[in-house]
Amino acid sequence: MRRSGRPLQGFTRSADTTPVRVTRHGLRRYALACGVTAGWFGLQRVLGEHSVVSQWVSNVGLVAVALAASLCCLLRSALEPLGRRAWVLLGLSALSWGLGQAVWTVYVSVLGREVPFPSYADVGHMLSVPLLVAGLLALPSAPTAWSGRVRLLLDGCLVAVSLTMLSWQLVLADTVVAGTGSLLAQALSLAYPLGDLVSATVALVALARVRHGSRVPTQVLVLLVAGSLSSAVADSGFAFTTLRGSYGGGHPIDVCWFVGYLALILAARVQGADATVLDEGDVRLDVTASGPYAAVLVGVGTAVGTQWASGELGSFLTWSTVVLLVVLVLRQVLAVQENGLLTRSLERRVQERASALTERESWFRTLVQNLSDVVTVLDHTGLVTYQTPSAEEHFGRAPDLSLGMSLGQWWSPLDAIRLSTLLDELGQAPGSTRLFNGEVLAVDDRLVPVEATVTSVADGAGFVVNARDVTERRRLERELSHQAFHDSLTGLANRALFRDRVHHALATRSRDTTPLAVLFLDLDAFKAVNDTFGHGTGDLLLQQVADRLALCVRPSDTVARFGGDEFAVLLESLEADSSAAEVARRIGASLSAPVELAERVLSITASCGIAIYSGDESAEDLLRNADLAMYRAKGRGGASFEVFEPGMHSALIERLELESDLRQALARNELVLDYQPTVTLSDRRWVGTEALLRWHSPSRGLVPPLSFIGVAEDIGLIGEIGSWVLREACRQTALWRSTVPELEILTVAVNVSPLQLVRPDFLSVVDAALLDSGLPAAALVIELTENILIERTEDMLDLLGALKERGVRLAIDDFGTGYSSLSYLSRFPVDILKIDRAFVSRLAEGSEEEELTRTIVRLGQSLALTTVAEGIEQTDQLEALRVMGCDLGQGFLFSHPITPDSLLAAVVAMRTA
Repeated sequence: MRRSGRPLQGFTRSADTTPVRVTRHGLRRYALACGVTAGWFGLQRVLGEHSVVSQWVSNVGLVAVALAASLCCLLRSALEPLGRRAWVLLGLSALSWGLGQAVWTVYVSVLGREVPFPSYADVGHMLSVPLLVAGLLALPSAPTAWSGRVRLLLDGCLVAVSLTMLSWQLVLADTVVAGTGSLLAQALSLAYPLGDLVSATVALVALARVRHGSRVPTQVLVLLVAGSLSSAVADSGFAFTTLRGSYGGGHPIDVCWFVGYLALILAARVQGADATVLDEGDVRLDVTASGPYAAVLVGVGTAVGTQWASGELGSFLTWSTVVLLVVLVLRQVLAVQENGLLTRSLERRVQERASALTERESWFRTLVQNLSDVVTVLDHTGLVTYQTPSAEEHFGRAPDLSLGMSLGQWWSPLDAIRLSTLLDELGQAPGSTRLFNGEVLAVDDRLVPVEATVTSVADGAGFVVNARDVTERRRLERELSHQAFHDSLTGLANRALFRDRVHHALATRSRDTTPLAVLFLDLDAFKAVNDTFGHGTGDLLLQQVADRLALCVRPSDTVARFGGDEFAVLLESLEADSSAAEVARRIGASLSAPVELAERVLSITASCGIAIYSGDESAEDLLRNADLAMYRAKGRGGASFEVFEPGMHSALIERLELESDLRQALARNELVLDYQPTVTLSDRRWVGTEALLRWHSPSRGLVPPLSFIGVAEDIGLIGEIGSWVLREACRQTALWRSTVPELEILTVAVNVSPLQLVRPDFLSVVDAALLDSGLPAAALVIELTENILIERTEDMLDLLGALKERGVRLAIDDFGTGYSSLSYLSRFPVDILKIDRAFVSRLAEGSEEEELTRTIVRLGQSLALTTVAEGIEQTDQLEALRVMGCDLGQGFLFSHPITPDSLLAAVVAMRTA
């Protein structure tokens, strides 16, 4: 048994058996009790049986143990709701005896007088007996049948008669015969042994109640019975020794009182502990079944002993009767033991099965009562016979209200008809199951969507309907569907839904012949908004754009956000093709209105492409065409719209093919470099070259750089192509310088794309080209456009400074055609200014370009920069530049761009000329 989570430190018994088990912890406790008893009694023996100190030790020890037992019982009564009255009575019994013993001690040990009889000590001693009997009878027990109560009464009679026989032989007979003193003294003399008989009988009967369902642990009953019997033996022993004049302080019979109240202390302690039964080392004692028969043997033994002592027991018949009675008792004891074992085994099995059934029934009851689904049981006619309490939670209707009614009354009319039909079908196929979806009418007139499983009972006795409220699931499905087809930021349709709407619109074209158009919009400079004000402001702007787009179209039209700053509009049933352009103008005007966001006023424009359905396009074609038209509008500066034309598609295909061929050109070694010499204007001596990229395509022929460099930048190939140009130009120039004496001071100029220049690996690419080729850094000229000087100024300064530290020279190409370059020129470490050919071509005409060219030359001279004139084709242009003081020049007058082999041949020809 378990109580309060603490292990039991004494006797324990299982809930379904009476044998007592003594655990190791219990053995240690009882060993300690035995040690205390032995120490107390041993001290008396050492001091002498009749010495004054020995009397003090004996009397004080008895008073102390009795009062301690009283205190333990009273404390146990405060902690035990069950059996509280029994523990109070037991505590008062011990207190009464302890007070009586205290009076005895005062007479004997304090006053040194003989205790009178009767005295006040007898009051306490005598009062403890009825209190003890009342306490034992008040111990709680389970109700028993009349047969059990009769057996218990018979067991009590056996015990009482047997103990009376024993007491008569030892005490009662001599007390009656003695008959001295007053009437009160004689009554008290008889009351003591008779009280002992009653208390011993009640104690043994209380122990026998274990077999009849006692609610007190067996170990507690054993201790209480042992204590009561021990006290009864002490009282009887005291009377016996007193009649013979052999009792004195410290007599061994005092040990029985001490043990009796020590057992009461242990019983109170064990009652509050918890049981822990050990399998190993257990000691089993079955003390309840054979107790009455043991008492019979004691009675018979007492009678035989008495007759033997008087010499009256000698006939064969008498001995045969005694032996037969003893054998009969032993046989009955064995039968009782076997019956007890069988009974306990059967009870254990029954209790295990009952417990399992009870637990299973409780589990199923709890399961059914707490089901979230609504389970309804119908009879074969379709009337409700049971419904789980969850019906009230889901439908607001108490289950009792549905009993005896048709289940269809709570469903929507159409669903009620469908359900009735389903029940008829299931009734023809017992044991079958069908799913049913419908709506149940709740008390508040709500229609609750329900998914039900309807099962026909196998014997055809009825149906079981397991219904589940799927309101939340339907709502979640709607939310997921909305999220799957709508943009989370703006609430507009997303790309998937827009495509589906376009597909649907095209599928109905056979019935609707009105024009249909798709508009594709991309906001202009939206990235600048995110970079400047943050993505939060950008999101707010997108929401404003979505709202304005929705106001510019009809409710039947579809507005979608494709992602980022891209939007699309589907216009159905237009009055004319021109209506799409009117919508585009209306959208442009709406978007151009200022937008107030986070205390900022922003303006936004959009590039719009329009694709009008002509009769044979697919949904993907319309979207692609609108996208192409949008890119055409964005290429023309944005803030406008373009209508798709077939030529746009052809240009797109051409662009895609060009991209594909360009990706393979580098791997196929189709890229080559031509070189145009740079000469001194004073003596036309070759001092440098400019590397010019060419693409020899097998299918396109010679492709000029202007036709593919922009494409390479768009598709991200400019980095690879630029790296190859640097390596090849450095390698070829280093080869010329080392093998041709006339070219040992030759330099090479390489144009660098702005996108290549800002790559983080640009410096490492330059270092690798110089290192692999062995070309001195001073022989390499990097040509830049002047517009790059006004972008990313600080970063550009750092980059150009790093190039100058390596010794690489820098040139500004096409100088004079950019913006604000003069204000930045002095800040950058530039070495060369290249005058654009537009100025050189008009020098012979005496135009304004001549003065501008002269100004550029003077600017270069003032800044100690080398000036190079490009596009010199005539001698008068050469003479004019010489007069101005220009240093170097390039142009067809000196040489066209030529291959490396042609350049080498030209050098040989000049050598021989």
